[in-house]
Amino acid sequence: MFLVILAIILVVVGLILFGVGKVKDGNQVYKVRRYSAIPFVLAFILLLMGSVRTVDPGQVAIPVSFGQTSAPLGSGMHVVAPWTALNGLSIRTDEYTMTSANGEGQVNGNDSVEVKGADGATGHVDATVLYHLNEADASRVYNELGVSYQDKLVRPTIRTCIRDAYAAVPMIQAVTDKRGDIESSTFSCIEKGVNHRGFTLESVQLRKVSLEQQVQKAIDDKVAAQQAAQQKTFELQAATQDAEKKRIESLATADGQQIIKCGGHPETVDGVTKIVPNVTEKCENKLTPEFLEWFYIDMLKSMVGSPNHDTIIIPSKPDGGQDQNLQIQVPANK
Repeated sequence: MFLVILAIILVVVGLILFGVGKVKDGNQVYKVRRYSAIPFVLAFILLLMGSVRTVDPGQVAIPVSFGQTSAPLGSGMHVVAPWTALNGLSIRTDEYTMTSANGEGQVNGNDSVEVKGADGATGHVDATVLYHLNEADASRVYNELGVSYQDKLVRPTIRTCIRDAYAAVPMIQAVTDKRGDIESSTFSCIEKGVNHRGFTLESVQLRKVSLEQQVQKAIDDKVAAQQAAQQKTFELQAATQDAEKKRIESLATADGQQIIKCGGHPETVDGVTKIVPNVTEKCENKLTPEFLEWFYIDMLKSMVGSPNHDTIIIPSKPDGGQDQNLQIQVPANK
């Protein structure tokens, strides 16, 4: 606007020079009309300079001409009327922080949100909200809220939604098992409050909750009780597993004794063949040759598969012959 005013002054000067034509100073006559074109040229240059505008990256400019706004201009160079004012608004991700820490956030001093739970307990919440202005809605936001939309819309909406979320549940639950629900409820409330006004909510971070001393003690006691209950559950599971292991070992011992007493027979379960005891009410010891031979072969297999042996000596007695020993070399990379 300054350039426009200066250009108008130059045009007026040019018109005066053109109208006067000549100026007489004693015997001298000066033809000033010939210089009248200079102010017009300078005025044109100033108007041209005032028409070329640049919008910075991450900004939109709202053109205002004679009290009327136009569609927002994106980043880059634009040609507008020299009397049009451009009002810049940021469309980058912006944050609004309310905290009790000094030197942080938009308001100096303790700016945390005071909340009261459904049980009447009170506390103070530090919060940070990330959002951005929608470029397409920039003109509407400028008309309705101006450039100070943080104080008029964002801040009161955040504080109200945080208070409402904590008021719905007891304070002890709000800072323990209901913390995620509180953040979700706060996000939904703020989103509903700002999105239809031309903004997009990105995230809500409830960073810290300061509680009264007695409420904090109750929370600490609750957490300690939960940890003790988890420890008891773990110990019970360990005891159950140990009892099951002993039961299986007892069953295996009983099966072995039953096989020695009554004999056994092979059964295949899930592709694995095992010797199971014969189930009879009365029987004598039946260490049959077949069972002993199977048991002997099974033990040899275990020895061959063990990494602790490289040579195995097997005693044998061929039919009608004397005792002999067979020596078997076990491959090192078996």
